[in-house]
Amino acid sequence: MKNLVIAFLATTILLLGACKSSTVSETEQPSFSMTAAELYAEYNDNEVAADAKYKGEVIDVTGYIYSIGRDITNTPYVILTDGGEWTMWGVQCMFTRSAEDEQTLSNLRKDMLVTIRGRCDGLIFNVQLEGCRLIED
Repeated sequence: MKNLVIAFLATTILLLGACKSSTVSETEQPSFSMTAAELYAEYNDNEVAADAKYKGEVIDVTGYIYSIGRDITNTPYVILTDGGEWTMWGVQCMFTRSAEDEQTLSNLRKDMLVTIRGRCDGLIFNVQLEGCRLIED
């Protein structure tokens, strides 16, 4: 039980620290462009190698919306997956609490195919992208 409490507190602290970034600017171009399944698979295969390659980089990630919600700090997010029926883990795209981001997210729906640009912050259950914005085709 003690280990469970420690793990919960550590995760909470990490999530709170992740909320400090601003939105990736429209002029920032992605270093990588891939599917949510591809990015998650690389992290699942070797987190150390994936961090060396992706952490801090701007990435365009395409995937199906698994969920749209808010974290414990009320920061909105979208989780992207490969759209499989039993998929649980994927890429968690963190947005800001701005009115613009709130409006953008209110127009999205589960199972939509979207592309989101953000800065990779590593793996915390899901691969984390910070400062995200929706890429319009």
